[in-house]
Amino acid sequence: QTLDRALMILDQPALVEAVIIPLIQKINDEWRDGRLRMVHEQLATTTVRTFVANLNSKTYLTPTAPEIIVTTLAGQHHALGALLAALTASSEGWKATFLGPNLPADEIAIAVNRTGVRTLALSIVHSLNDAQIKSELKLISELVDVPILIGGLAAPTYQECIQSIGARLIPDYSSFRTELRLLQSNNRTTF
Repeated sequence: QTLDRALMILDQPALVEAVIIPLIQKINDEWRDGRLRMVHEQLATTTVRTFVANLNSKTYLTPTAPEIIVTTLAGQHHALGALLAALTASSEGWKATFLGPNLPADEIAIAVNRTGVRTLALSIVHSLNDAQIKSELKLISELVDVPILIGGLAAPTYQECIQSIGARLIPDYSSFRTELRLLQSNNRTTF
């Protein structure tokens, strides 16, 4: 109910940055510090994820809207950040396809190449296996020919790798919106 009330007052960018992101951070902090049990963290995260998915599905876009795929790499099971990125892209006039989490590079590339999207956005939340993530990023860059935007809590850990493959490190949702606007206004397909 609180999220629904916030939606009536705020536009989507403000809702994401002023309500949803702080709420997720608070839930994570409380769980990490032992003030929330795992079941409560899961329930709260699922509630937020459902709310965001519903918002994303209600966004009206023109048939000529540029398309973007949003997902997470193999081993990256937390998808709420990627789902928020899809919502952010939708609010900027992009047709965002959220593939879900934990996809290998070759599967992501198949989705990008078969659909003809203009951009790929990846979320990296945890640095679980540095070698695997770097390998997946390199492979994706070899298999697709679209701009790759990479964000998430652990993304700065891979800044050197991200730069070496010609992708963009996106520090926050505001920067993501800015990059999407630049891509759209320049009608670019490469950086």
